[in-house]
Amino acid sequence: MLNLQKRKKSLFALLLVLLLGASLSLSSCGDKAEESEGESEGSLFEALYDYDMNEYVKLGKYLGVETAPMEEPEEISDEEVQEEVQNRLMAEAKEELIMDDTTPVQEGDSVSIDYVGRMDGEEFDGGTGSTNLVIGSGNFIEGFEEGLIGHNKGEEVVLNLNFPDPYQMNEELSGKPVEFTVTIKGITRTTMPEYDVDFVKSVSEANSIAEYEALVKEELIEAAKEAAESAWENDIWSQIVDDSEILLYPEKEKTGILDQYNDYYQRLAENYGFGDDFDGFLEAMSVSREQYDEDANAYAESVMKNEMVLFAVAQKEDLLLTDEDYRSGLKDLIERSGFESAEAFEEAYGTSYEEYVGKDNVVVSLTMEKVWEKIKDELVINEKLASPTEEDEE
Repeated sequence: MLNLQKRKKSLFALLLVLLLGASLSLSSCGDKAEESEGESEGSLFEALYDYDMNEYVKLGKYLGVETAPMEEPEEISDEEVQEEVQNRLMAEAKEELIMDDTTPVQEGDSVSIDYVGRMDGEEFDGGTGSTNLVIGSGNFIEGFEEGLIGHNKGEEVVLNLNFPDPYQMNEELSGKPVEFTVTIKGITRTTMPEYDVDFVKSVSEANSIAEYEALVKEELIEAAKEAAESAWENDIWSQIVDDSEILLYPEKEKTGILDQYNDYYQRLAENYGFGDDFDGFLEAMSVSREQYDEDANAYAESVMKNEMVLFAVAQKEDLLLTDEDYRSGLKDLIERSGFESAEAFEEAYGTSYEEYVGKDNVVVSLTMEKVWEKIKDELVINEKLASPTEEDEE
């Protein structure tokens, strides 16, 4: 139980980080852009923030921002290429449900089990349950997973083991003997494809392993460049946002974001089995109601500050989206997602691209692209601000 609480608390913290980091991609209050549907050629700005942004945002410097040049990504090693090849092999792996009772468990198998733990002949708290366990994962104490290897579906296996000493999950159990009775209910085996020319030809246009690995390396280099550019752009945008001041957060938009935030965590609490007991959910993760409310408010203001600064710049520089901007930009976003048309996306996902990502999010994304092009054209690149290299430090 102690371990479960730690996992929940870590998850809570991680989700907060992810949500706060996604501020540019989230809309402020549902799909307000829908309100502009069918309007004549003009700006979609009012569909998101129907305000004179001068009254709400005091912009800092956003044109002529001084910045270091983008750092070149590190070279891609042969080890990284091989790791990526293994990832791609795993992506093509086939899962097979073992149906007979004569094929024994082997390392790497996923087994569905029931288990009962006893100490001195008596069951103990936390020692009984059901789970799907990957053999070799190390999720259970030493000897548990190894003890299932060689046994078949339907077998009952008795494992006489000892808890580790120390046992950090429950120090009272450290070093003590324990007996587990395990019933193997099912076995799933993952089969990796052979890494050969046939595999290479099936997933690429390469005709040899060497040619395929060269293509993989090129793709990794391109991905590293894109990641470096994205990090560089995010740093510049964060500088612009930090240099700006929000004079007033519109209450309607803030309430909408807080409602979304609370709905998300209410559902999370339900998924963890707390039902309507949200306070119990927070207590299990050692988060006070006061801290939760502070985090929610900080999240809402983070989302709004990014969007408000974005639209304040767009308004000031006459970069607000027109209906034509939106239509052509939407088409481009769909194609960049790997689909030939809006119809192809809807066929694959059962809903339109706009409904899937949110029309407000499309407006924010396309506005950001227009604003960023303006900002990028005016950047002042200062070589002196570049991070020192190893040679410089010497």
